Amino acid sequence: SAPGGGRLERHLSLYRRLAFVDNVSNDDGRGSPRSTFNVEFSLSGNYLVAVMEDGRFQVHDPISHRLVHSVQAHTDCANCICFIDDDVFATGSDDASVRLWDVRSLRGPLSVQNNLHVSWIKSVHYDSRSQCLLSSGYDQRVSLWSLSGRSQESDNPLPTSTYMADMWVSRAAVSSDGDIICLGMDAPGETAASPNYCFVRVFRDVRLGESGLEGISDGTYRQHDIDAWPDKMDCVLSLCLFNGGSHILSRVSTLRGEEYLCVHSVDTGKLLYSTVESSFPPGIIKEPGVSMENRVICSPYAKRIRLLAFDASISSLEDAHSDGEGASEPTTLMTVATPLLSYVLTCRFSPTQMIVAGGDKAGNVFFVQPKVS
Repeated sequence: SAPGGGRLERHLSLYRRLAFVDNVSNDDGRGSPRSTFNVEFSLSGNYLVAVMEDGRFQVHDPISHRLVHSVQAHTDCANCICFIDDDVFATGSDDASVRLWDVRSLRGPLSVQNNLHVSWIKSVHYDSRSQCLLSSGYDQRVSLWSLSGRSQESDNPLPTSTYMADMWVSRAAVSSDGDIICLGMDAPGETAASPNYCFVRVFRDVRLGESGLEGISDGTYRQHDIDAWPDKMDCVLSLCLFNGGSHILSRVSTLRGEEYLCVHSVDTGKLLYSTVESSFPPGIIKEPGVSMENRVICSPYAKRIRLLAFDASISSLEDAHSDGEGASEPTTLMTVATPLLSYVLTCRFSPTQMIVAGGDKAGNVFFVQPKVS
């Protein structure tokens, strides 16, 4: 969690001192892994896992910046990672499987799920309260499966339930209490109600549990769609819930191929912040992240990382934005250049330390930390 009192002010001042410090050698003797599609820190921040275009994942030490493990995990692109606890994590892939791993023993997966999806998996999320894992793919399916009673030695959990959407699901996000699910929906075309080809569908009171999406099953859930965009949008590229599940961070693309970073209120669907992003390289998903105290966004910006805040004082979202205001342009705290020669695709904040990790199109994993003068 973020520090409080006077420590918070000193903590926030470090964001203006972040600089590229190192990239990790990913040479595991098997050639270049091609693009690094995603990175995620463990819950304690002790590990960083990166998933690669060739189906590999790599485990890195965020302090020493050392490559610790490299595993050929999937037969197609590995897209997403989700930590279940500080040692166990899930990976999702274009091979339509979700696999569980334990960083303490990587001789093979703890379990493999091949019956969740029939197409590319782009999101995996874990709800600790219900002990359920939720995944979404390009097959219009959102699958939920229980991990309760899972042993470390062997387990093969089956899907608890599957929600079939009425259109293409590009991404999914789950609130920390498991009661809100947001789906990035890509419609086949604009409708009379909306000029956009995409929107975010918000399900509230879904109550994830061992018996499935309980609120959806018994009809007690609430649903509304968010389609207030700064332009005519075509696809939701990335999606996350933050600030206790009260706000949505998304990256979306227009019909012309331009990309925007947007922040919406979950309750009202109101667009609070938006900014134009670099769309290079085109046609590839870029993954932004949110800091531990929910005040700073890190976002890939061509061959750089941009750090964005809700105002120049790095205030909380509630203090920075009044309900009566329209959409605002976030404040660019700084742009961190990398000496690497490829485009940044993903970046994430450590949950415990002032560290940003990222990955690029050439398969590099790199670290950004406060520069000591």
